[in-house]
Amino acid sequence: MADEKEIDAVQDLGTLLPSTKFVINYKDEKQLTKDLHYVANHLFPLCSDAASIYTADSDTSQSDYTLRVVQGGITNLLFLMTPKSNDNTALKSRKHILIRVYGENTEVLIDRPRDERIFYDLGKVGFGPQLYGLFGNGRIEEWYSGAHAVKLHEQKHCQQIAAVLADMHAIHPSFLSQERSTASLWTVIDEWYDIASKVEFVDQVKQKKYKELDWPNIARQIKFMKCILPSETNQYKLDEIFAFIVEQFNDDPDRKQKVEKKLFDEVNKMAFRFMCEVVFSHNDLLGGNLLYLQEKQQIKFIDFEYGSYNFRAFDFANHFCEYAGFDGNWKNFPNKAHIREFARDYVARFCSEQNDKHEQIDNNVLCLIQRKNGYTSQDIERFLDGCYDAIMLFTAIDNYFWGLWAVVQAKHSPIDFDFLEYANERLVIGYQYAIKSLSEFVRFPC
Repeated sequence: MADEKEIDAVQDLGTLLPSTKFVINYKDEKQLTKDLHYVANHLFPLCSDAASIYTADSDTSQSDYTLRVVQGGITNLLFLMTPKSNDNTALKSRKHILIRVYGENTEVLIDRPRDERIFYDLGKVGFGPQLYGLFGNGRIEEWYSGAHAVKLHEQKHCQQIAAVLADMHAIHPSFLSQERSTASLWTVIDEWYDIASKVEFVDQVKQKKYKELDWPNIARQIKFMKCILPSETNQYKLDEIFAFIVEQFNDDPDRKQKVEKKLFDEVNKMAFRFMCEVVFSHNDLLGGNLLYLQEKQQIKFIDFEYGSYNFRAFDFANHFCEYAGFDGNWKNFPNKAHIREFARDYVARFCSEQNDKHEQIDNNVLCLIQRKNGYTSQDIERFLDGCYDAIMLFTAIDNYFWGLWAVVQAKHSPIDFDFLEYANERLVIGYQYAIKSLSEFVRFPC
């Protein structure tokens, strides 16, 4: 991790990077190929005069690059540009580059100038790929050679992923300094719900799927989740959250007593406070956004399009929900033991990174991990149990976060993907899975 946790604000990216307003035509395959070669040669020329020689009308045979489509996510188009073999030593030394063409209408969900600035800042401190250039509807990025996406269900590299996540949560881009103490979760949920709940589809099959999502119930569930998670509803106060959860068992005194004892335990409260702290978060930790660099044996996070300050536990919850994949195989969701060990590795890394360097870590958490002030190994295990419960609470809202996203994509994205089926997978099936997992201490409305 970079030594500097505070990322300095920088001037406008257009003054720092090669840029053009040229827009790539991705709807015509032949023109797309020409445009990609033009952008690569114009913004990242391999020879000093190449940019002036190669024009938008040049034949691709004159390009200093070869082109390959990269299979990635379901939002953007990705292309690898590789320098052609050449006896020129300078040309041989140049690296591969990645061209990212933004998906159509993605600006409905993503603030592109903000995304580009975050991407640039993280690349400058070595946390993510470097940003090389910008064009009208995309950018040129550093390419990680010898890297492959992580298959989450295989549960490999988990200790490394936990460590990188801890490193990311210690970063504070000064570009986002005004957001530092505010979680973006409910702002995004409310905005996406407002869009998603009002769309209409000309295609009657899509419209039928959309109506079956039961929007009145979705609104009711969101309102409930604002009561059991930190929000303006409870003034972000943990005691009010726990009191509300306990009240749901007023008709069952024995159960109520057990839930109250569990929640208000001091170590459990410490764990919840820790997991509900606001940190700079990725918010989209699916396997495709985690690369394993084979030669360096490192994990790298990529694609920070949804990066923002958010509750720590949300990043955990999102990551574990992604084990189910786009096909919604919830059998792959990790068990309690796995999540606890991941949290253990994360806390160990986070405390080691933060110790004596920053004020943001709760001193009680630090003492607990270091077994000081009377804390024992049993207290650590109780703390991890609390972390697990907090993470599982956030799995419910993570399913709604990406379910609402999928509805908006179904309306606006031209990509051939059944977004409405995925919306059902998250808003209905994934949400029910989360509810069932939380049934020990949370009673959700029907």
